[in-house]
Amino acid sequence: MDFDANMIDINMILGDQQIVMYLEDNSASRDLVSQLPLTVELEDFGGGKEKIFYTPKELDLSEVRYLKMADEGTVAIYEPWGNVCIFLKPLSRASGLVGMGHVTKEDLEILKSTSATSVTLVDDEQ
Repeated sequence: MDFDANMIDINMILGDQQIVMYLEDNSASRDLVSQLPLTVELEDFGGGKEKIFYTPKELDLSEVRYLKMADEGTVAIYEPWGNVCIFLKPLSRASGLVGMGHVTKEDLEILKSTSATSVTLVDDEQ
């Protein structure tokens, strides 16, 4: 995914480190921003393939696009469970995956190596 001026930037604070999630301007991303600041539990999922977290309320999926696959660094929602996932490894086929955005390769390395389980999401504007 290319960087776009219309993207919404959200900072994820992982202990003493921080990464940026670059989110598409869609209903789910706007809904997530409306819930910030937000502290969530970050979980490993799929044997090191994803990091996931749940928001306090379901995100609005009225204006989103669905993905058929996910690249390393893809940020998405798994619609059946309602969790936000960040892919640490590519996924060649996907069903029920809502595109939200991405993290950079550099930030992905931080995410892969973090032991943080409680993270805080804040608006880049704050």
